[in-house]
Amino acid sequence: MKSLARLLALAILLAPVATPTHAAKGAHVIDHVWTRPDFDPSKIQSIAMLPVATFDGNLEAERLVQMKWGQTFAGAGYRWISGTTARDLIRGIGGDSLLRAVKAGVLKGGQVDSLSAPSLCARLRVNALLSVRVDLWAQSLIQPDQAGKPSTSLQLRAALVDSAGRLLWTASGSETAEGQYTEPSAADETRSGTAVTRSNGIGTQGAGAPAFAEVLDRLLVRWVKLFPARPAAAGVAAPAPASAADSLKPAPHQ
Repeated sequence: MKSLARLLALAILLAPVATPTHAAKGAHVIDHVWTRPDFDPSKIQSIAMLPVATFDGNLEAERLVQMKWGQTFAGAGYRWISGTTARDLIRGIGGDSLLRAVKAGVLKGGQVDSLSAPSLCARLRVNALLSVRVDLWAQSLIQPDQAGKPSTSLQLRAALVDSAGRLLWTASGSETAEGQYTEPSAADETRSGTAVTRSNGIGTQGAGAPAFAEVLDRLLVRWVKLFPARPAAAGVAAPAPASAADSLKPAPHQ
């Protein structure tokens, strides 16, 4: 029995222990990306980015995701219709009821319904539709009398559907970033004042959670590398857009 107890004690001492450094790296990031095996990007010239969908009607999140997507994916070789332009065109075609129906479909299924895609593509004069749904958009802040790290987390799902209603590409994933560790000072504990930040042993005023734009950039930079780019025309290099806004001008009728 004594020998068994010694072996158990030795096993406990040798067992791996998660270190603070490992925990500080934040949540493990996993992206789920799928591309249709027979997807030929050369057959898609224009894509309409539909208005970004959020479950709680978060306009700030919708606008930021739309803007960042346009900036990040402008060099993929396609002609884009921005979410703002697509929203106005859809509203002009079928009013707010059609716009609400499109968003509801994206919120429910994570992509444009295959039965609706042909009609929408024809009316918007594009070859494909891109939808983006925000599944998580949150910040965790540290109160003045608490210790810990503030954090910002988000999760998105994107889907590309062609004019025949076929799913071409999907991506879903999340990103979390942490701010600096904060703890209340002795004076703060007494008067419930502002938390302080521990940085190289020097206390400064508490730092907030990372900006949503910063965290979103990290996610989209990964995704754009996994998005099938449209090849340049044979023997002709595709001209780079002068700005992100230029790449989001409405595409001509195909």
